[in-house]
Amino acid sequence: MTLTPAVGRGLKTPRYPQSPPLSLHWYKGNTHTHTLNSDGDSTPDDVVRWYREHGYQFLVLTDHNYQTRVDELNALHGADEKFLVVKGEEVTSTAGGKPVHVNGLDANRRIGAQTGAADSTVTAKSMTIKVKPGVASSKYRIQVIGRDGRVLSELPDASAAYTFTGGEGYVRAKVIESNGRLAWIQPVIVGR
Repeated sequence: MTLTPAVGRGLKTPRYPQSPPLSLHWYKGNTHTHTLNSDGDSTPDDVVRWYREHGYQFLVLTDHNYQTRVDELNALHGADEKFLVVKGEEVTSTAGGKPVHVNGLDANRRIGAQTGAADSTVTAKSMTIKVKPGVASSKYRIQVIGRDGRVLSELPDASAAYTFTGGEGYVRAKVIESNGRLAWIQPVIVGR
């Protein structure tokens, strides 16, 4: 049996409705800002006001081990689709006797300073990821991500280890909670 395309015999190619083009927007913002609540030099109100007056659309307040309440700041300075204040925290810890700072954005509670757990997470040969569950019934899986977003390993547990091969460039972990929430660790440079 031979099939002959109908288009060549005077029939038109059918037209299907096209989806409207995706409308993407860039927003100007700052995801790491300090106030008097840690080592900044201005009040949260003054900081928020400065960013809004200078054309920013969002601001994350990330004081060291402190989560600033943002509801009142959004009520005063926020505007739908124009400006948003996001709660955050710069969580401070140590690893190998050196300070480690990781920014948490829009966390549902204050995390606070972490001690001990980070000291043994990264060695010259491996990285150990330990999740401290916020909800006991949550299940976690961990993806170890390398250069160009390539998944190097998928680990089905809240505590897992990855051994470096040396050619990754950098490695970071993506923690996926069973409810869909995501967390990332800072990248670790490998092989330099």
